[in-house]
Amino acid sequence: MTRKTKKEKLRIAQRKQLHDHSQKNYNNTLPTLIQPLREEKKEAEKEDKKQLILEPDQGLNKFFRNDLKKSLMIICVIIALEIVIYYATINKYF
Repeated sequence: MTRKTKKEKLRIAQRKQLHDHSQKNYNNTLPTLIQPLREEKKEAEKEDKKQLILEPDQGLNKFFRNDLKKSLMIICVIIALEIVIYYATINKYF
């Protein structure tokens, strides 16, 4: 392992000082930042619960409607194809 030069030692010492200083500032400001975030989360959760209570299964109804539309379209296409094949066989096109 190579030996550290004086410049490297100075850089490491400065980095440690900056890191320690930033940790002190971070620890001082952390509780003041967390409190408003926690309050906002609680308010958001309350609003979400209200929306769920007021509009139950709206998302499920949306997906159900989309699936129903697609299913009906496929059924209509199949029935139309059967009608075409029926009349084609009567008129001997096949």
